[in-house]
Amino acid sequence: MFVYDVTSRSSLAVVEAWLAEVKKSAPDSAVKFLIGNKADLYAQREVTYEEGLKLAKELGMEFMATSAKNGIYAPECLRRLAEIIYSRMVKTEAQKVAATKGSA
Repeated sequence: MFVYDVTSRSSLAVVEAWLAEVKKSAPDSAVKFLIGNKADLYAQREVTYEEGLKLAKELGMEFMATSAKNGIYAPECLRRLAEIIYSRMVKTEAQKVAATKGSA
């Protein structure tokens, strides 16, 4: 999970550097999720939802905007992350079973 502060454009600017660091040690299959935090601070926002979404798409990441302070979409974000991980695990297991049947 890559979390930036929607009230700080500079926090979004470092996401690509963070991703480059993660790619050095994490497998390509690692789930990458961009989170725009402090979504409740509308008047102080420096990064729009659309900008966060656009960057996430460009980098091949999932995206959500949340507020840790008041819980806006925080549970949904964690649920979505769990769904993605579970789906990938099921797919990997199905591929292993298919490969085993094919080699038998």
